[in-house]
Amino acid sequence: MCLCSSSLSARAAAGADLLLPDGGFYRGAINAQNQRHGDGGVEYRADGFESSFGQWHDGKLHGNGKQILPSGDSYEGDFVGGQRSGRGRYTWASDSVYEGEWGAGKRSGMGLEWNKNGTIQKCGRWMNSQLVEQRPVPRTKIPFGALLSEAGE
Repeated sequence: MCLCSSSLSARAAAGADLLLPDGGFYRGAINAQNQRHGDGGVEYRADGFESSFGQWHDGKLHGNGKQILPSGDSYEGDFVGGQRSGRGRYTWASDSVYEGEWGAGKRSGMGLEWNKNGTIQKCGRWMNSQLVEQRPVPRTKIPFGALLSEAGE
C-alpha cells in the first residue's frame, strides 16, 4: 500500500499498517514523517518472535508499553526515547522477576527481584542493573510502589 503524502495526515489520524525497513510490521498511529507516533504495536518474526506495543513518539516507545523479546523475556512499564525508564516489571523466561525503577534501559533505583516461586531474592537500590545497596528482604511480596514510597522517592 502506498503512503502518498496527500493521504498521510488522514492515515496518521486513522492509523496505518507499515512494513518497516528492518523487517518488522507496525500497526498504529503515525506522524507526518511516517514514524510510529501515538498508540500502536510492532512485531518481528525473522529471528524469533519479538513485539513492542504501547505509546510511541517519533518512532520510539515513549510512555507506557510492553515488549516481548525473542528469548521469551518481557518488560511492561515506562519507556523514554525507546529505553526502559521509570517504573516497570521485567520477567525473564525462567519466571524470575525484577520490579522497580529503570533508567537508560537498566535497573536503576529502588527495586525487588524474586524467583518463580514468589520468594524475594534481592531488595534495595540498583545502579546500572547491579544491586548497590541491599535492603532487608521482606518476608512476603509487597505491592508495587510500596518500596518506592517507603524510601520517600
